[in-house]
Amino acid sequence: MQQKFIDLISNFNEVTVGTTKELMEANARAFKNYSQKQMEMMNGYTETIKRQLGSVSEIKDEKGVQDYLKAQTTEMQKSAETFYESAKESMEMIAENTKEVNVLMRKGMDAATATLKSVSGEKGS
Repeated sequence: MQQKFIDLISNFNEVTVGTTKELMEANARAFKNYSQKQMEMMNGYTETIKRQLGSVSEIKDEKGVQDYLKAQTTEMQKSAETFYESAKESMEMIAENTKEVNVLMRKGMDAATATLKSVSGEKGS
């Protein structure tokens, strides 16, 4: 009986360590991907601001003001579209990571359940 208990603890530790390692790797990948997406968004905003500031220097008369306002409207539309796409991609990344974590958790629970059944002498379902 003692050997079964030792085997149970040993197997439980192996499963726990393995699953924890996989979870950490999944979360690290998710963090990296999400961080990259955030950097892309920030770079896009920086470029938009540069373009906006550059067009201010071109205002020389009333027509220049109208052209500037038209350009700003276009930039805002582009920015809104880019933001929407980035938000959509971020949500897809989060959903994918959630699926991956759920699969890993299920795998760990199944392994732990199988170990408990084998130690207790219960037949598999």
